[in-house]
Amino acid sequence: MAREEELMAGGVVEDTAPAIRIESPTHVLTWIALGGFARRKPLGAIGGLIVLALVATALLAPLISPYDPRQIIREANNRVPVYVAPGSTYLLGTDHVGRDIVSRIIYGAQISLYVALGAVLIGVTGWFVVGLVSAYAGRTADLVVQRLVDVMMAAPALTSFWAFLAVWALH
Repeated sequence: MAREEELMAGGVVEDTAPAIRIESPTHVLTWIALGGFARRKPLGAIGGLIVLALVATALLAPLISPYDPRQIIREANNRVPVYVAPGSTYLLGTDHVGRDIVSRIIYGAQISLYVALGAVLIGVTGWFVVGLVSAYAGRTADLVVQRLVDVMMAAPALTSFWAFLAVWALH
């Protein structure tokens, strides 16, 4: 009864019941979202796994590589294993100099990652500057840049169309 009187008088009543919060852990929601994406777009999920594997291989190359990629392997009696077939010792064999091919492929992932990141960085930065300049230069410059981008985006389709026409015209 005292609680009701305090409410009527405009006082603040403290709630004695403990607050119950139901929160889903963020990682569970992330896995649910990834599962939904994989069901909706399986090719995108497979592509993402390939990129993830490439990045993981590049980052972990010193740990997972069986040999140094530049090291010329020497076996017993100082023999260099040149063109050794794939087996348990050398998973993909050796090259003409006696280096392990698996190690070279693993370290090659780092080079591929550097080249890809560099190309994306140059492309994004360059086209950002072009877009910025065209936006500030005015309507005519913006229209010219838009048409150039349209032509560049149509180029792969036009090349395929011309190849199709060339093959079709032969028959």
